[in-house]
Amino acid sequence: MAVAVFDEGEPLRDYHTAETVPTAAARRPQSRPEALAAARGRTNTTVTLRDYRSGPLYGVALWGSIVDAAEAAEAMAALRLPPWSGARTARLLATEAEVPGGRSETRHDRPLDRQSWHFAPRLVRIVPVSITAGGMA
Repeated sequence: MAVAVFDEGEPLRDYHTAETVPTAAARRPQSRPEALAAARGRTNTTVTLRDYRSGPLYGVALWGSIVDAAEAAEAMAALRLPPWSGARTARLLATEAEVPGGRSETRHDRPLDRQSWHFAPRLVRIVPVSITAGGMA
């Protein structure tokens, strides 16, 4: 798989609060309202941050797809962008392929056990490119 970044979008941060009821405050409640009532204010609240991207534009290539190309950058040049995107040129390519240049990053996103949310590491190459996608869709 390879991903071309045509537009990084804008960063967006979301704050999320999560309230939990300690087991000591409510043993075996039948519902969340019952647990909160039993806890009588003895809850734990944490604030978490979530970072998103607003308005990005990525191109994705999967090996074995319908475009005959020797490498990911060549396949990305055959992309047809949506009409609203305008002319775009990708400046970064993230790929699992062995390609020269760029830098290596380890991502912990290869699923091992989806029930337990366990993920394994995988190596990704981040390569500077200049890919102008083909015509509009």
